[in-house]
Order: sequence, then structure tokens, then C-alpha cells
Amino acid sequence: MTQVCVIGSNSFSGASFCAHLLARGIDVLTLSRSIEPHEVFLPYRWKPAKANRAVYIFEPEVLDFTNKLGERVIDLSTEIIPAFMGRIAIFENRDYRRDTGTTESLERAHREYRPVSCPA
Repeated sequence: MTQVCVIGSNSFSGASFCAHLLARGIDVLTLSRSIEPHEVFLPYRWKPAKANRAVYIFEPEVLDFTNKLGERVIDLSTEIIPAFMGRIAIFENRDYRRDTGTTESLERAHREYRPVSCPA
């Protein structure tokens, strides 16, 4: 079995990378110099180990709602989505997706992305 050590596993990109490896059946050793945050911030701790690869765009009303909850950690799937059910729009993009959470991956996205000209 393949084994990988991920240094910086408590960061957003490190935790997402751990989830990516685990989903492929790779054994992962996680190392970080920071204290492990709440599991809501660590996709590799989720059951099943799947990272959410969505982009969310919120109206100011949603942010006001989260402030009124008065919680330090808010779960999108159990606290936000149920409260706004029926007023949520989705769009699935199957054309181009790339994580841009690091400078390197952002630069790669710029190299790979080819703008499409649209007729006026």
C-alpha cells in the first residue's frame, strides 16, 4: 500500500489534499506544527472522507444570519442550507475546474485556462 506523509495537514490545502489521498485508498500520516482545529475544518476527518469542491456565493442576508447565530463554527449543511431551502440556486460546471488554493496551482490555472470568446 502506498503511504504518504503530509506536512501542514491542518491548513486548508493540506487537509483537502489528505482527503484526496484517503479517497484513493492511500495511507496518510498527517503532520502539522499547529494544534488540530475542529474537524469541520479537516476534510480528511469527515465520514466518508470526501472534500467539498463547491464555490459558494452568499447574499449579505446569509452573512447577517450567520452573525445572529453567534457561533464560532457554523456547519453549512446543517445550519445554513436548511434555513435558506427554496432560495438556493446551483450551477454545475463540467468544463473547467482547478483548485487555486496555492500560488503554484493558481499559476497553473492561468497557464491552462484558455478564454472562450463569446459572440456579442
